[in-house]
Amino acid sequence: MPSSPAMLLAAALFAAPALAQVSGDIFPARISLEQTGGGSVGATTYASSTKLLASWLPSRVPLAEFHLWLTDESTGGRTDFLLPGSAVQFLLEDLKSDTLYTVDLQPILLTGRKLGVLSASATTPRETWHLKGSGNDYQTCDHIIDDSNVLAWPFRYGPGAPANLLGKVRLYHKPSFALDPRPSVAIGITPGIATSDPDSVSSFTAISGFGLRQPLTAAYLVDRVAAFQAVPMTSSMGGGVRLFFEARGSDGRTRNMYLDNHDYSLGQDFHPGAPTIVEDTADYDTGGPAEPTLVIGVEGNPHDPTSGMVEARQSKLGWPTLDSWRWDGAVGSFLVLTGQDVCGQTNDGIFHASWNGTTFDVTKDASGCARPIALNGHGPVVHHLGQARYKVYWEDSTNGNSDKPLHLLYADGAITGDPSVVDIDDFDAQQLAREVDFLWPDGSLMQVWDESGLGDHVILCPDGTLNVQVMYVNLGGKDNSQAPSASTGVGMAVLVNP
Repeated sequence: MPSSPAMLLAAALFAAPALAQVSGDIFPARISLEQTGGGSVGATTYASSTKLLASWLPSRVPLAEFHLWLTDESTGGRTDFLLPGSAVQFLLEDLKSDTLYTVDLQPILLTGRKLGVLSASATTPRETWHLKGSGNDYQTCDHIIDDSNVLAWPFRYGPGAPANLLGKVRLYHKPSFALDPRPSVAIGITPGIATSDPDSVSSFTAISGFGLRQPLTAAYLVDRVAAFQAVPMTSSMGGGVRLFFEARGSDGRTRNMYLDNHDYSLGQDFHPGAPTIVEDTADYDTGGPAEPTLVIGVEGNPHDPTSGMVEARQSKLGWPTLDSWRWDGAVGSFLVLTGQDVCGQTNDGIFHASWNGTTFDVTKDASGCARPIALNGHGPVVHHLGQARYKVYWEDSTNGNSDKPLHLLYADGAITGDPSVVDIDDFDAQQLAREVDFLWPDGSLMQVWDESGLGDHVILCPDGTLNVQVMYVNLGGKDNSQAPSASTGVGMAVLVNP
């Protein structure tokens, strides 16, 4: 195998031998596995959450090669590598955060004789996110756009975008209630091109006259517009922007649905008539020009009678965004969503739906019940890590909404079935969920109640790589048990230790 890191859960080509002591006069019996890399905030350094460095002393005799096995102790998944006999260290990358790993190293002589195995273990750190701004208060954090409230969603224009948009970031968000008391979706854009500098995506210019707005009188599917995700699409999918969103209908039930835009890559105009805001009941209503297309409905409803859900909220689409900024509709794409299932497992859990090329189907067990990824949580967001690997964040509500740290699970399509398809069995079990840390702008650690005020998290890679990751979050909210208040707007955090 090549010496570059492989998928962490791939099966090993070589069975790891039983541990044995290496003779010190041939090969020094010492290996270390240590945290490495990362970044700093002020005088404090935070080691990388995805890297570990294995090091060992040089051999006293020529070696043909090394076999190195890496074991994820949380799942038992094992990856193997072949290294040159002259190697004295190996950087392990693309690891999971807050996870215990073990390396087993076996030297092999030029004669082919395999010596005993050296072992070492270490744990990767948690992810640490640093809010931009000053001080240690929501009010003194930087806000990315004027009059913002909650629920930001960005995407970066990549190859094939119009020249005047290439490299810029489009933003969708909810404006403040002072600006618009009717829940709506507003639009903005960066004034310049996104780069590896997080500041390049820390400020957006608002664009008026477009978006969605709650109708004055409820339509069947749309009474109140809530969480959303704007997904740019390839030409095979129409080439525009699909706005997935949740809405409470006139029957009081919440569903997931979408509208496609009518200005191609621009992604501003979702009204099929003259360019304007979609806001009239007649637009949204059955047979109207902007009647949404249902994605995940509610059980027993004529539009989706077997969804398995009582409520379907806050969906996020997972597709390989590091490979393409546009969704091509390939089978293997998936949704994670917040919901309440008809079998009574949870009224606020995270569920999975797979794309069959035409529709999304909620994943169910043999008895027909929707299968949860997590039983207590909401507000999921999906982030691509390369190949068919993803991390999924959600706000954990096990202890109630006033104490809901952000949790993180990993998924890898290579674990089961088709390696290009992420099934629900490709996700880590809920008990393996990791927490992440947030720092105030002054570098102090946020307490869990303050972190509970950071909702609707979403991640953007400004330069299209995992080297720089920024997270847009609500700044404050009524879920902060110590200081409940309305959100002061949308802010930005930077991952200190990718």
